[in-house]
Amino acid sequence: MRFRKKTNEKIIIFYYIIAIVIPCFLLGVLAFRGIKNDQALVEREHQRILMETTQKIYKDLEESLATIENSFSELNIQDISQKKEIFNNDTLVQFIHQYDIVEVIFSLENKTILALCNNGLLFFPDGYFPENINNSIPGNLWNGWQYEFMEKDYARAFRFYNALLKNTNDKKFRGELLNAMARVQKKRGDIPSALSIYDSIQNNYSQIYLQINIPLGIVSFIEKTGCYLQVNDTVSALENTVKFLEMLAGRHWELEQSYYNDYLEKAYETIINCKNSRNRILNSSLDKAESIKERILAEQPTTEYLLTFLNGRESIVKSVYSAKNTANHRYKQALNGRQYFYTVFPGEENTDWGILFSTNKILEKLIVPALNEYASSVRFYWMIATNEGEFLAGSDKIPEGLFSVTSDFPPGQPPWTLTLYPEEKGLFNTFFRSGGGFFFYIFIAVLVILGFGLIFTLQTVNNKIELSKMKSSFVSTVSHELKSPLTSIRQIAEILAFKKVSAERKEKYFTMILQQSERLSHLIENILDFSKIEAGQKQFHFEETDLAALTGNVIQTFRDRLTSADFHIHFTSPKAVNKIQGDREALEQVLYNLIDNAVKYSGNSKKIEISVESDYEWVELCVRDYGIGISKKEHEKIFQQFYRVEQELTGTVKGTGIGLTIVKQIMDVHKGKIKVESTPGEGSSFCIKFPVYK
Repeated sequence: MRFRKKTNEKIIIFYYIIAIVIPCFLLGVLAFRGIKNDQALVEREHQRILMETTQKIYKDLEESLATIENSFSELNIQDISQKKEIFNNDTLVQFIHQYDIVEVIFSLENKTILALCNNGLLFFPDGYFPENINNSIPGNLWNGWQYEFMEKDYARAFRFYNALLKNTNDKKFRGELLNAMARVQKKRGDIPSALSIYDSIQNNYSQIYLQINIPLGIVSFIEKTGCYLQVNDTVSALENTVKFLEMLAGRHWELEQSYYNDYLEKAYETIINCKNSRNRILNSSLDKAESIKERILAEQPTTEYLLTFLNGRESIVKSVYSAKNTANHRYKQALNGRQYFYTVFPGEENTDWGILFSTNKILEKLIVPALNEYASSVRFYWMIATNEGEFLAGSDKIPEGLFSVTSDFPPGQPPWTLTLYPEEKGLFNTFFRSGGGFFFYIFIAVLVILGFGLIFTLQTVNNKIELSKMKSSFVSTVSHELKSPLTSIRQIAEILAFKKVSAERKEKYFTMILQQSERLSHLIENILDFSKIEAGQKQFHFEETDLAALTGNVIQTFRDRLTSADFHIHFTSPKAVNKIQGDREALEQVLYNLIDNAVKYSGNSKKIEISVESDYEWVELCVRDYGIGISKKEHEKIFQQFYRVEQELTGTVKGTGIGLTIVKQIMDVHKGKIKVESTPGEGSSFCIKFPVYK
């Protein structure tokens, strides 16, 4: 059985084509070539402006680098002594601080020896300081060591060390004796005495080094921390560690890298232990310790960067004296994955000097500010990358599809690539930019024609304006209804795909996916059936049907879905119910829509009553809720297509406005009846009646 509904869509389409499409097409063809030509002109103009901007950027950078190089050339550096690989010089350090894009100043002696000016290195290369390989015990300490380590007679050992201390004025030996005395007192359990001696070492012998190049100051700090922890004084232990970190960060000792890392690790372990104690008194010191730790971690890469440069002396010497010189004697070099950019100045007496620039600071202090300044006036996006394509910096959210101007930095500048993109001007800007305003007038003409065509079309379909508004609302609502379950399914799928989920949660998520899929499926079925019924293309297959059994199946589907929402659905039906003639799929849809409405408009009530009754002529099914209800004046309107009750209580309830329309249409096909009883605030009752199959 098919039902067709006559419409005048073909007439509307014909008028639309005649009044709007054909004139706009002709004008569009006329304007297309001109617009393309104008666009090409605009792009060439943008390209010229961007190329000029890149040259300004390169020129500004060249002037900044040349200023620093000229200032360095004016320094009197020939008398500076650089006998060590890492040397100290106040004049050079002051110059580095004056020009913050300078990382370090270095010298090349006899074209072989590379030396760096110490610009606040945290640590030195391993093996930099010669170790005292004489680890034997001095003869005058032997008896004390025998008392302490062999006989474990700590009192006697302490008296022995103390006697030696009184008879010597050698500062290094006195420091070693005090360290031994503090160690013995700690072993004896006399913590206050040990702490007092370690304080004396910190104040007077901090820079004394033991045979294995360990400063006594560091030993005293580490041992004091151990003493405090031994007596559970975490507050003093943490305060001592904070002071120790401050001195490490302040370069109080010259340490090789491996020693430096070991001492940091010991300090970090103490901080972690103090955190675990959960003592609120420690919060201030913990914050200070974390601040110093972050400062050290921020400065470590610079020290490692400079030491890598120092260790690459052979490669640097080969590059400077064997390769062809670049502009202004500047060089670019990669060492262990790090990029270096430096200038070498020929010197006198076989000593050349050089400036190592910080590429990060060149980018941060010179390039980025200049680009942002030019971009604010010229209006463009920008990006800087290495020659290998690694992103370094750029504008936020560069739109896709823009043409670009890309160029490499000049030979005497860092090995980067600069790409500029013109800012999107938009469609209207293109029209206004057109020569003589010709294409702008064409655009106005198109608008005028579109306006007349729109008025003509609206007059033709004036009787359908209200329906069009309803359909527009319907499309918006359906889009939201489709998006909601799809979003839920996608979010759950992402969780299952990218996160480890327990079996129990997987089962829960799969159930949620199934429920959302059923909801989506029902919504799509409603829309498709509504479309088919409106077009008269819906086919119904009638057969003998038990309405009570069918209702029970649909109710079970809702019970599975509403278990977590505490809904209670009460279903009553006599044991024997007369059969009806109907399309099972269509009847299921009627039942689903009625129950779904009862659930959605139940308000604070969680109770729904469903009953089936029959006599020799009719089989009646009623769905009753105790929710928000419907005013009497709207009882007839609710079956109109796209109509939704407008009131505050229903404003947040999701719906398409076609559910009851489909119910009414299906009931008409089945020669059935539908009745509504509803009072606002008390609930609604929908009853449908079918003739008994005979």
